[in-house]
Amino acid sequence: REAVRLLWVMQERGLRTDTVTFNACLSCCERCGEWRVAMGVLDAMRKDAGVEPDVVSFAVCVRACVKGQQWEKVEALVEEMDARGFMLDEGVRKDVYLARIKLGRKASMTSW
Repeated sequence: REAVRLLWVMQERGLRTDTVTFNACLSCCERCGEWRVAMGVLDAMRKDAGVEPDVVSFAVCVRACVKGQQWEKVEALVEEMDARGFMLDEGVRKDVYLARIKLGRKASMTSW
């Protein structure tokens, strides 16, 4: 949560925040198992800061949601990644595969 606090302090002070800054914060959230915070940061990134998330932003949030067993959120993130034309790397593909199994959906590693 310290990373999130520092991110907000940067914004309050008018310091430039960009995709790399947000991705670093998202990565801290993911490593600490803070999927809710990560999703909030992703939302704020888009809506409040006007910073467009990239494939790394989404992949980190997918991993955070997998750790938190938030399978529906994983699916929603992957759908948005797909809509944006982002390719899933091998790690994200495995996370999606696991999420789909947990949701009782047909899962195939070769379908993406």
